[in-house]
Amino acid sequence: MTRQVWLSFHPIDLAPGTHAGTIEVRDGAGLKAAIPIRLRIYPLRFPDQTTMLMGGWSYTNEGERYDITPQNRLAVIAHLQEGFVNSPWATKLALDDGTYNAAGELTNPPDTTSFDQWVALWPDAERYMVFARVNESFAGSTVGTQLFSIKVGNWARFWADHMRQLGFSASQLGILLVDEPSTREQYNRITAWTNAIKAAEPELIIWEDPLPRSNSNSLQTMMASVDVLCIARGMYVTEPQWYRDLFLEQQERGRELCFYNSGGPIRRWDPFSYYLLQAWHSFGIGAKGSAFWAFGDNGGVSSWNEYPFTGRLAYSPLYLDDTSVTTSKHMEAIREGIEDYEYLTMLRAHVAELEDQGAEAELAVAQELLVTAADRVLIAEKGANWLWDAEKDRSLADQVRVEILKVLTSPIAEVTQSTCGRRLQCLAQSAH
Repeated sequence: MTRQVWLSFHPIDLAPGTHAGTIEVRDGAGLKAAIPIRLRIYPLRFPDQTTMLMGGWSYTNEGERYDITPQNRLAVIAHLQEGFVNSPWATKLALDDGTYNAAGELTNPPDTTSFDQWVALWPDAERYMVFARVNESFAGSTVGTQLFSIKVGNWARFWADHMRQLGFSASQLGILLVDEPSTREQYNRITAWTNAIKAAEPELIIWEDPLPRSNSNSLQTMMASVDVLCIARGMYVTEPQWYRDLFLEQQERGRELCFYNSGGPIRRWDPFSYYLLQAWHSFGIGAKGSAFWAFGDNGGVSSWNEYPFTGRLAYSPLYLDDTSVTTSKHMEAIREGIEDYEYLTMLRAHVAELEDQGAEAELAVAQELLVTAADRVLIAEKGANWLWDAEKDRSLADQVRVEILKVLTSPIAEVTQSTCGRRLQCLAQSAH
């Protein structure tokens, strides 16, 4: 049986410079092989908290959901946190409705037990995401009526205040009202809910992932009402230009963008294209977040034996069974993508510093790298061709990552000498 072994380095206090060593592999018959290893450490401090908002519908507020079980839940949470997942998801159960009188006033406030227990599992999250799964009424009042707006407003006000009582800002609570809306009825429902929430608590984040089939006034009104538009990346790269323009125009008007992907079965997808490059693509269009369906959904079977599927597909990038979680190339690609997004964010901050300092020569190189980096890495992609056997250059991200490190830490001469030709070549390709 052929097996692969890969190494992951996580240096905390290793001195900058090149470190060399050898790994010796032996088998039971006395055969052995020596594998040389060289590790280059740059004099750079990686941030403790990453910038990209990463989530994956993990639904860890419930004891058991999809393939998250009471036995593996804490291990999954710890693993996701180590992988820079900072936007955990909860189900509707986390946001209780409460009860209301005839005037729409709260008579019994929502029960916060489930929400508080979930938040305690993710104390350092940047944003807490809840799929509210709303319908055409709330607490007995129909969408569009005055009483509906009063009740929803009081509900929103309660939860915003509760976030503040926990020491967070109300803007750290994100709410998905309707998942993947694509009809006029869904757009109108989202708009009505959003308007009622925003009238009471404008800081709460309304997050939507529409799948529009055509442009319309109801779609435009809905998109303009929410805070975050999360784009299905597969459709973004394959649909006509009008589809991309829909989201980019909303971004110009103040909407925050993010990407998500939800293909399966996941073992078919190339970790580089499907997972790692989503972070580069996000940075390239100015998106602030990324998500994948779904960290906890492995089709109802153990990852160690996926043959007994009964209809559901495996979507989790993790290897899950009832009691354990194990990383994979797919999950490591997510982690590396988040780190690459952070390097790009650090490069953008470095450009701003050079502008303030008036360092024109250094600024020119750093600006050129910042402007071209994402396009250069994405240039090998042809549509949504994310299968393992697709021919492409999977070393591009590694190459550009090193260039960023050199710009951030090395003399300008070294950067110019080693990377200028490749950048000019890429610029020519982009222009073509």
